[in-house]
Amino acid sequence: MIRPKMSRGVEGGIDLAAGTFWRQLDGYAIIKVHSNRPEGLLNALLARRREVWHVERVSPDLLLMRTSLADVPIVRALADELGVSIVVLKEGGLPFLFRRWASRVLFALGAVLSLLLLVWLTRYIWFIEVQGVGRGVEGQIRAALTDLGVSPGVLRRRLDADRLAEQLLLRVPRLAWVGVSTRGTYLQVRAQERVVPETLGYGPADLIARKDGLVLELVTLRGSSRVQKGQLVSRGEVLIAGVEDGQAVRAEGLVRGRVWYEGRAEVLLREERRQRTGRIEERLGVCVGDVRLILPFLGRGSRGGGERSDPDLAWEEEARVVPWRWGGLRLPLAGLVVTRYEVKREVVTRTEEQARQEALQEAWNRARQKLPPGVVVLSAHEEAERKEEGGNPRIIARVLITTFEDLGGYRLRPDTAAGGGDTRL
Repeated sequence: MIRPKMSRGVEGGIDLAAGTFWRQLDGYAIIKVHSNRPEGLLNALLARRREVWHVERVSPDLLLMRTSLADVPIVRALADELGVSIVVLKEGGLPFLFRRWASRVLFALGAVLSLLLLVWLTRYIWFIEVQGVGRGVEGQIRAALTDLGVSPGVLRRRLDADRLAEQLLLRVPRLAWVGVSTRGTYLQVRAQERVVPETLGYGPADLIARKDGLVLELVTLRGSSRVQKGQLVSRGEVLIAGVEDGQAVRAEGLVRGRVWYEGRAEVLLREERRQRTGRIEERLGVCVGDVRLILPFLGRGSRGGGERSDPDLAWEEEARVVPWRWGGLRLPLAGLVVTRYEVKREVVTRTEEQARQEALQEAWNRARQKLPPGVVVLSAHEEAERKEEGGNPRIIARVLITTFEDLGGYRLRPDTAAGGGDTRL
């Protein structure tokens, strides 16, 4: 393509008005040049007979210029040689339009390929997250996962979460509980460390039951087992004795099983309540030993109205004794403050279904309050029955929550616990 000759320059900026039509056909690029001597790049381009125009110096170390799209690779190569920083701010012209239209087709094709790639990638585990433990134990967990062949890139369908959790408990003795789950491309390991009190130390110790339960899993790493799977154990019972080959050792192992938490509540079908009306009387007096004397001329009178004759009204009293002292000597006399609250008796009547719902709700609340944080709930059972006691029917509700948790805790052996202190966990 033949184009008219155009002048070139370095200083001040070059304004080329001719050749606009040809430049639109060839395509052009607006380039920002940043260097201590940006004109060095211009000189190198001119020496290679490359065309530049619309050169504008913005600052001593920054200028703008335009060149053809075909010369952009040459500009980049020269900039690398000279150590000059360049940025292509804009591309224009007919080739750029063709490229943009083609990019839309390529974008659609790329989107389809990306979707297929994403579907393929989601079949694998790419991220492993460990929660609930310190850095030291986290490192042990990750090392154990690597030994078990679980690392980023493993096929998700090959993972057995329950089996993996069991293997981690065996390989990392400091863990009390482990839960493994997969979520998309994430493998999540939630764990809890076995905490040993400072007063216990790390001397010879037995592994004992921290609470009543049913043993479901038993792994003895060190010491002698004293229980079996399927056995009911009581709090304080030795699970793994710290004895091995006749020597006192620190028992190591894993004992997990079922633990039950119960909540009970009862609600009367007909219940009498006392509600304070807001009327208060306060009287002052003296107290000598067990003898109390009210002084009627002292104190505050009734608030909330005058005397009322209502069979449903009554009074509740609260007495407070204030010791009298003379210097550091306590006197045999003491002040007495008696506060009386007026209450109104109310009778609340419930249907059997209402009483049942209230009793169950309260039983659930009491059972949940007993649950330790982070335990695995296996099942829950609720029941409610009606009973007649003293001519007043009531609903008695019971909730039983079954959990799966670590049963073991440490207790120093008798010959090492002479130092006193808390020796149980």
